[in-house]
Amino acid sequence: MININRWKILIIVICTIVILSLAIFFIYFHNLNENKTSIPTISSISIDNIADIIQENKAKLTKYYIYGTHFNLFATLDNVVFEDVNDLKPYLILKSNGNEIIKDVIFTYSNNTLKFNLSNEINMGINLEELLAEKYYLLLCVENTKTNEYNYYTFENTTEYNNLEYYTLSTNKNCNKIDLIFDSDITYIEGSVLVNQNEDIYDIVIDAGHGGKDTGAINGNYYESYYTYKISLELKEKLESLGLKVKLTRENIEDRPKEYGDNGRATIPNKTKSKFLFSIHLNSCEKGLGYNGVEVYRATKCNNDFASLLADNIVKYANTNYSNKDLEKYSNGVYTRNFTEEDIKSMDDDAKIGNYEPYNITTDTPYYFIIRESGGMVTSAYVDGRNKDLEKNDFYNSNSVVEAYLLELGYINNDKDLQNILNNQSGYVEGIYQTILSIL
Repeated sequence: MININRWKILIIVICTIVILSLAIFFIYFHNLNENKTSIPTISSISIDNIADIIQENKAKLTKYYIYGTHFNLFATLDNVVFEDVNDLKPYLILKSNGNEIIKDVIFTYSNNTLKFNLSNEINMGINLEELLAEKYYLLLCVENTKTNEYNYYTFENTTEYNNLEYYTLSTNKNCNKIDLIFDSDITYIEGSVLVNQNEDIYDIVIDAGHGGKDTGAINGNYYESYYTYKISLELKEKLESLGLKVKLTRENIEDRPKEYGDNGRATIPNKTKSKFLFSIHLNSCEKGLGYNGVEVYRATKCNNDFASLLADNIVKYANTNYSNKDLEKYSNGVYTRNFTEEDIKSMDDDAKIGNYEPYNITTDTPYYFIIRESGGMVTSAYVDGRNKDLEKNDFYNSNSVVEAYLLELGYINNDKDLQNILNNQSGYVEGIYQTILSIL
């Protein structure tokens, strides 16, 4: 009986092994056949075979730009069919020989049309400073999470803009030149290392507010234009010690640069392909308001982190305080000022008097020219030559522009602020310097 039971057990074990083997064999070949009909994940694709996996249909670029150090795009893909939008997962992929960067997108889907963009914040998206000196193919991946299928698309440029050229921040004079190519069969981004010896290309522009006969705010014998120049010059020298290329909009105290036209305050940053613009100012207010402290102004729809760090560091290193003004305040020390309805009416009245077509200004348009006009199409710049009293901003419609900040370091007619600016200039410089150092 014992021997018979042993044989029975042995037969059961053998049968179990055979059944499990057949099951594993069936699952393996089933998955193998499924993989033959579905597109493989991008990680398994050689860069030499990118063209083999791309769909004939292309995503149409409707808008793209560089603002500061980041690239953003808006696009539409037609004829994508999903029964349930919850099964839809689109994202962007930058694929090179050695790297694969995946970026989530913001999207909507209706009537078999996918609309997407990288970010709703103008200074976010793909950080071009992080790209290596390689060739990256830019692809849209549309994943069906229900079926685990992946479809890949390249882009068709339907905008008025052409290819873009970008130079990374050149610490120690070394930088990457990055070309964004949209007019080829497959969209790609290609970087190459170079030494930035081009006299026309800079990293940072510092605008010392006012100058010449335009003294800016005054308190007795103290003039805003004098101190903004002194602070700007010290900041320039400190940043150059890092190997950065820095340009001033005015080279001495007597200069009074124009706003637009060739070598204007708002045009120099983009003419020099700079990444950041810092416009240095001192504030003033009517007696009785009692305003004091630091105010950092940024463009509308910017991510607030950098502006907030600027305010924090200036307060810390200059041993001062955030402004106590509530109007236009976004966060501690950070402000955004746009045109009001009253401002727009006044501008329209000026257009009628000047006999030119009114500008397309809204309450989302930045008020300060140094922020608005240096940002081109990204910040709704509008000085296009129609008003003959203003020189044309040659970059008003540019889509590769500088990221700008207007820094009101303190109130010149506040005794505490004034004394701190007079006695602690280096502290204000150090606060700005430490903020820039944090992104290198």
